[in-house]
Amino acid sequence: MAINFGSSASGLETQKYASNIARVYHFEDATHNISIPNQAAAGPIVFNFTKAYADTNIILWGFTPVSGRSSSHAGCYIYVKDNTSGNQTRKYESAHFNTPERSGGDDYPYGTIIWQGMWPASDSAVNTAGSKQVLLGWSTRNSAAEQPGNYWNPSERSARNRDRTTNITIIETYGNTTLVT
Repeated sequence: MAINFGSSASGLETQKYASNIARVYHFEDATHNISIPNQAAAGPIVFNFTKAYADTNIILWGFTPVSGRSSSHAGCYIYVKDNTSGNQTRKYESAHFNTPERSGGDDYPYGTIIWQGMWPASDSAVNTAGSKQVLLGWSTRNSAAEQPGNYWNPSERSARNRDRTTNITIIETYGNTTLVT
């Protein structure tokens, strides 16, 4: 990006800024009212993206709306996999489940799963360019049949509520990820 400041005699002096953002991807799930199975582990939302460069980091963030409560601590995680090699990285610390009310039905406040994480370029799941898979799911530590909510991406489950869906943004960055410019 160049901005013309017009401070030289010709008025054509420019100041250039560099960015460490290589590419931005966005995923919005078109599937609504995903019924969540009562089991110890599942990955109900899966999508692919194409990483443009081998030497870039991945920063991911987004959210999934949830209705109905089944468990307060379901072990939510993000899984990134290289579709060619099969290398994968699962991050439990990159998901936060804000549970809906215990007895609340579809007219009660919804919960949210907040997804966020960073995979450095050296991580085996993202150290090449090409097709990558992202899975949003859960796995309980004690193998109990618990799930985070009853429905993900609830849509018109009551007369008052409208369409809600998962939104995920993925940014490919060069170098330092503590400052994204």
